[in-house]
Amino acid sequence: MQTGQHTKAKASALPRRGYSVREVCQMLGIGNTTAWKLVKEEKLVAVKVAGRTVVTAASVEALLAPPSADAA
Repeated sequence: MQTGQHTKAKASALPRRGYSVREVCQMLGIGNTTAWKLVKEEKLVAVKVAGRTVVTAASVEALLAPPSADAA
């Protein structure tokens, strides 16, 4: 096994902690403009990693979670 293949195999075993904006759009069935609107409204958390914008998996999960009983 080559070094690059070993690293790739190991990385895929880790849980995803972030997604590209494009992946979030595909997962949620929304457009790019809507995704960026959700980032601006702080309903999705986006961070810069090595020049890329990454949306945190936790913020995607939080957006999809049903409203808590405490919020009412």
